[in-house]
Amino acid sequence: MSDDNKQLMGEISLGIEAEAFLASDVGKRLVSRSEAERDEAVNELKIADPGNAKLIRDLQNRIWLAESVQMWIAEIISSGWNAERVLQMMNSPD
Repeated sequence: MSDDNKQLMGEISLGIEAEAFLASDVGKRLVSRSEAERDEAVNELKIADPGNAKLIRDLQNRIWLAESVQMWIAEIISSGWNAERVLQMMNSPD
């Protein structure tokens, strides 16, 4: 197996693991917690004193982090799907 194929197989495997993680109780809990954290920070941001730049920055960072968790996992899954397509194209008879 070539190094390219090994790398693609690794991406595919990682994507499958990420999908399984999201379907697990821990994954569901993580998504739920990140969404709750984001919603709480957004609600606090709505009523924050516009002159309190530090609070606004802190809330923006909480929102960013809460959303990032799901985006990182989604990127791993997407990379796995893309790697699978590439591997199929590389191995298909033209």
